[in-house]
Amino acid sequence: MKQRPGIVTALVPALLAAGATWLATWSWRGFTTDPWQHLWPLAVLAVLVALVGGLGRASGLASPVVLLGQVVLGAVAVSYLLTGAWLPVGAGWDTLDETVRQAVSAAQAYGPPVPAEAGLDPLLVLSGWWCLLLVDAVAGGLGRPAVAALPLLVVFAVPVSILGSQPEWWVFAGVAVAWTGLLFLDASSDVARWGGVLDDGDGRVAAASVDEPAAEPGTTTVHGPRASDALGVRSAGVRATALGVGTGAVVLALAVPASLPALDVHLLDYGPGAGGDDGISIENPMTDLRRDLRRRDDVPLLDVRTDDPDPSYLRVAVLNRFGANEWTSGDRSIPTDQVADGQPLDVAGVGATVDRTTYRYQLEARDAFSSRWLPTYAPATSVSATGDWRFDTATGDFIAADEDLTTAGLTWSTSGVELDLEQQRLESAVAVPGAVDPIFTELPDNVPGMVGDLAREVTQGQTRPFGQAVALQDWFRQNFDYSLENVPPGNGVDELVAFLSPGEGGRVGYCEQFASAMAVMARELGIPSRVAVGFLSPEQQRDGTWEYSAYDMHAWPELYLPYAGWVRFEPTPPTRASGVPSYAEPTAPDAQPTASAGASDTPSQQASARPDRPTSEPTVAPRPEAATPTADEEPGVGLAPVLGGLLGLVALVGLASAPAWLRARRRHRRLRGGPEDWWDELADGTRDLGLPWPDGASPRSVGALLGSRLADPDDDRERPVLGPEQNPEAAAALGRLVSRMERSRYARGGSGDGSGTEGSADVAVVVDGLAAGVRRRARWAARWTPRSLLRRSGSTPAADRGPLDRVG
Repeated sequence: MKQRPGIVTALVPALLAAGATWLATWSWRGFTTDPWQHLWPLAVLAVLVALVGGLGRASGLASPVVLLGQVVLGAVAVSYLLTGAWLPVGAGWDTLDETVRQAVSAAQAYGPPVPAEAGLDPLLVLSGWWCLLLVDAVAGGLGRPAVAALPLLVVFAVPVSILGSQPEWWVFAGVAVAWTGLLFLDASSDVARWGGVLDDGDGRVAAASVDEPAAEPGTTTVHGPRASDALGVRSAGVRATALGVGTGAVVLALAVPASLPALDVHLLDYGPGAGGDDGISIENPMTDLRRDLRRRDDVPLLDVRTDDPDPSYLRVAVLNRFGANEWTSGDRSIPTDQVADGQPLDVAGVGATVDRTTYRYQLEARDAFSSRWLPTYAPATSVSATGDWRFDTATGDFIAADEDLTTAGLTWSTSGVELDLEQQRLESAVAVPGAVDPIFTELPDNVPGMVGDLAREVTQGQTRPFGQAVALQDWFRQNFDYSLENVPPGNGVDELVAFLSPGEGGRVGYCEQFASAMAVMARELGIPSRVAVGFLSPEQQRDGTWEYSAYDMHAWPELYLPYAGWVRFEPTPPTRASGVPSYAEPTAPDAQPTASAGASDTPSQQASARPDRPTSEPTVAPRPEAATPTADEEPGVGLAPVLGGLLGLVALVGLASAPAWLRARRRHRRLRGGPEDWWDELADGTRDLGLPWPDGASPRSVGALLGSRLADPDDDRERPVLGPEQNPEAAAALGRLVSRMERSRYARGGSGDGSGTEGSADVAVVVDGLAAGVRRRARWAARWTPRSLLRRSGSTPAADRGPLDRVG
């Protein structure tokens, strides 16, 4: 047999593949505040996958067996790294299951970067482990290092799609260098087989090809430099070329995006980026709101200079679509002339008789505040900002038309009005069909009927939109509790039902859920509604400016009312929002409504304008320890998931072995036949090894070609000499097969075709001789991914013909 690859030869590519994957996972650091909690376990798993893969392939084990060993040993390592239990069975499985469940909950509850205490790292470790297995299987098992770039790109794509940020240039460069090393090792192995060097005994070499029969021992045809010199020159040339091409490709990949703005991928940005512990990034308003309210540090974000005595409720974005999963801003198609260039803006839906006071605001965003929505005070009458900021006339919010445009470090000015709304006129206003787009009253079909029933129950006795809105607002503020701790995240239909239902875990939440629930219940009553995301109340500084910080992030509902347009309400309980707009205060039964009430909040809120700050960090459930569950704890999952996982592994191994099984069945059937079947089996065996089979050629021509490819199975050299004289047994067997095939096709009827069981043995000897002359990778492919399965059986041209009569 051919010599198996040495340990070093097998380990180096495996280590490079594992190193490239581990370096790629450095791009996941933005997911958590302490990335080493998943990076160092992944480093351990990378070494384990590389060692098992490299040593297994060096031992000649089949790739499915190597992969199975990596999965089994990796599962043991993952169990110990995450739970402290070596085997994920019994109590160890219960702990691992709970750990993973907690990680999934943390991923749903927090926006990146997730606090280290929340326990997201098990999810990242498991994901990284599977990436390590996939890259090793493709690069080492299948021998396709170029294709291994695809899973590596997926690793990079995860933070790009979720965090909206690109990996650092040095991470990209490190992965590129490791991957280029894989390509170099693979290519140099191929180049080494393009041409051999034969020593004539005197240190001189002769050029030869592995595709041609070897020269007679002791003879040379063309003389050249010494063998050692030739090999050294060629290896040095290959290394130099590979190094130059690889370095050039990496440099171009880093430099070209930096020089072309249209292709900018931020690989060379060194400034504070989104996802860092000190930054605030707003891409998805609701998701980012949850993250910013739960963060540990209160980061200053915006500074405002204004003549407004109470610049509260600074709006960032409007969410107008409610789906099964969450509120979203919907699809926006905004004309190019609707830009923030200071042009006058209409105050939609507000009666001409409504008194109003205009205030001007100068806003400056800190570098830590990166938002694609431009904060403005609503209703705004003009906005002037640098960049392509466009406003939506239906929602009144401003969004960046350029994907690279954010508020970080931006200064802009805006003016807005405070409406002096008369409560009496609000109470008497009736709904006007078609006043706004129907999208503001749409609800998904899966909203349960209990939501509408509850809305009608709460507003019983109120027949006008304003009275119904105030009733909803007061019901939330008086019957619910505000909390950021141990509250399921989300604002979809399922979360809405859980939030509105009484009992354990119900009717407790934070501003996102209060705003979402009131907006949905208003739509159930036919009142147009939407959710606004922004800032609640700033804190005034010594120099007179107002400062918003991360803890000021807030959400509130806006309802459309005749005469007043889009009106803000405050359903969040007083522990967070201490007051409501004065026009929305409930009127006592024996009191006369005020003649005129301004849009400013009640004195109680002004006295406590700064929202309550968390007095401590949000509590996070501790990481479960590997211990036996007590009687009071819920029973564990048991062995069912373990058995399911093992069955899944068996199915994967079975699927990987299916081509080899099908090929073996075809071989067994043919070897029991006659010369035509033997010849077809020899043709498929040759093709499986990646060797050419000349369709349409005579048996004698085919025999001459195959004879030049035979090698001695006992030749331990990396490049065995080829030719019929190297394997006389296989050459003799090949001759017998050719003779039988010629008699079968050309002999006179009745003369016999040489059928017999010895023909099947000759086929096996010839195929073994051909396999001794190809690379180990080709032998592996012939066994596990035979190419002949893609061809129709019995493709030999004369396979369906009987013996030919002799001419004459």
